[in-house]
Amino acid sequence: MFKNKKRVILFEPEVEHFPGILPTKKFIPDWYKDAKPYKGDDLDFYTLKSQGLKACIPFLEPFLTGYCISTPVDIVVKKINEFENMITWGPDIKILTLRDEMATPTLPVPNGYQDKHYAWITQISFQLPKGYSAVMTHPLNRYDLPFLTLSGIVDADKPLPGGNVSFFLKEDFEGVIPAGTPIIQIIPFKRENWNSQNQDGLAKIANKSRQKSLGTISGWYKNNMWIRKVYE
Repeated sequence: MFKNKKRVILFEPEVEHFPGILPTKKFIPDWYKDAKPYKGDDLDFYTLKSQGLKACIPFLEPFLTGYCISTPVDIVVKKINEFENMITWGPDIKILTLRDEMATPTLPVPNGYQDKHYAWITQISFQLPKGYSAVMTHPLNRYDLPFLTLSGIVDADKPLPGGNVSFFLKEDFEGVIPAGTPIIQIIPFKRENWNSQNQDGLAKIANKSRQKSLGTISGWYKNNMWIRKVYE
């Protein structure tokens, strides 16, 4: 019997101390691990309204999808005044830069973030299989992090060198961004051409699935719809 061939992401750090690209599942945050699948008393589990996010597979899956680039060392952020930060780290390695001179004045700044244009310096090369590209974005559902990485899409089926990836820093953050903190999530996808069209009757069929799910305490989507993906 033929087995499904696993795709491989190739990578190599360009400098010493820079960590490799790891599966996103290695970075599941403690706040998610510590969460309960149901709110309130365990006896309330049979009420659908008591279910928390941990019972939601679509919310979990971003923590399992793709790969992450992480910080190689601790990064210390100290506020000097309302407009300036002092950002330091240990080894002689480029980690981030301030790019105010390259900022786009029309780019909206998210609420609660500084209007300075920072960028991660990703000193790691990677390559995907032929015909594949990658979404490079802020680690999904990780709004607990003191920064917000902007998103981009790269065609990476030829060796792609490291580069600069922009991010915003939270206004009031002062402290340490620990080594091993995920800063960019890499989600490979196959390049294909698509069209969109309205399909009469589709909503009616989907509603039948909804009605079936309402008759199940939990796990209907996981058992009937979800297809597990593997990233190692």
